[in-house]
Amino acid sequence: MNIKEFLKPDWRKAILFLIIIVISYVFSSFPSFYNLTYFECIAEAGGCDRVYFIQRIFRVVDFIILYIISCLIVYAYDRYRGKR
Repeated sequence: MNIKEFLKPDWRKAILFLIIIVISYVFSSFPSFYNLTYFECIAEAGGCDRVYFIQRIFRVVDFIILYIISCLIVYAYDRYRGKR
């Protein structure tokens, strides 16, 4: 399996991705892999637009990480199922 097949979306990856987002949202209001305390300090100095832009970038990166996690789970399941 090459990287193109690994990242290619299909119905299992999409459903698992949505399930991971819902579970993450329920348990932690939304997953964030980054600490924003530094950027919150910038917001106090009047740089709110920069903070919101950076948070949006981090949110996109979070979605990419969660999609890769769902791809890994589907890949591991296919490998396990194939060895039986």
